[in-house]
Amino acid sequence: MIDRFRDTPLGRIHTIEWLDAGERAPWLHFLHATGMHAHLYRDMLAPLAAHFRIVASDARGHGRTELAADPAQLTSWRTYQDDLAVLLDSIDAGPWWYAGHSMGATVSAELAARRPAQVAGLVLIEPAFVPFAVATGYTPDGPHPMAEQAIRRRSVWPSAAAMIDAYRGRGVFARIGDDALTAYVEGGVRSGVDGSVELACAPAWEAATFRAVSAGLQPALAGWRRPLALLRGTVGSTVGAADAASITAGVPGSIGGCFEGAGHFLPLERPDVLSDALAALRTEPAEAGSRSHGAR
Repeated sequence: MIDRFRDTPLGRIHTIEWLDAGERAPWLHFLHATGMHAHLYRDMLAPLAAHFRIVASDARGHGRTELAADPAQLTSWRTYQDDLAVLLDSIDAGPWWYAGHSMGATVSAELAARRPAQVAGLVLIEPAFVPFAVATGYTPDGPHPMAEQAIRRRSVWPSAAAMIDAYRGRGVFARIGDDALTAYVEGGVRSGVDGSVELACAPAWEAATFRAVSAGLQPALAGWRRPLALLRGTVGSTVGAADAASITAGVPGSIGGCFEGAGHFLPLERPDVLSDALAALRTEPAEAGSRSHGAR
């Protein structure tokens, strides 16, 4: 794994990369969830390194990426789309496989819809978006429990160990365990000279991201005809059954996977879901309609 910064016209974007598969291997980009970062998903991505040239990046305001992150300026996830486009274009013209989790899935999908010729296929894991039935009435100024919770989040801890002790067994980390928690802290904090650590994704930026959630995923994917996998859990999923059916409807050979007992952090609970979906999309012939794959 290569841990590096990529210089782009926007500034320095932090990535982790696996490039050993060689120049003929397809490109794969993975984008993380709100408040998270690329490093958290390294164990899921590493097994794919034999088959793909992989880039996973830290979005603006997350991880170690150095782009300016003023919460007052973040009004939509189009900002994240534009950042991702600049990063990928600075590396290779592609085509790229786009994959992502939660916010990262939706950003990837909406960027792919803007430039489908540069995309080999999509794997969307628990995409976050305003449910289609209420999307036209969504306003970022209304009540938003996730944003309100984020803005109250403690941002500074006396040490990384203290932060790990405080988070252990709580919230999402009750489901995904200590290895993921350690990775989250390793890649998601900035260290002070006194040994203290501060969240790299500031609470105000995380809250702004939640408020800026996309209300446009359905129209963005309405004409999508390239390979597509939509993977979701059954515990607190961001994707309801009706919206899942709408996303995959009409996409030749699309895959819909619903994983019993898995939650919103499906890619960390069951790290094989991405590799399984990519293998299926690349090897199975496209057919009319969608298929159920990997649901268990």
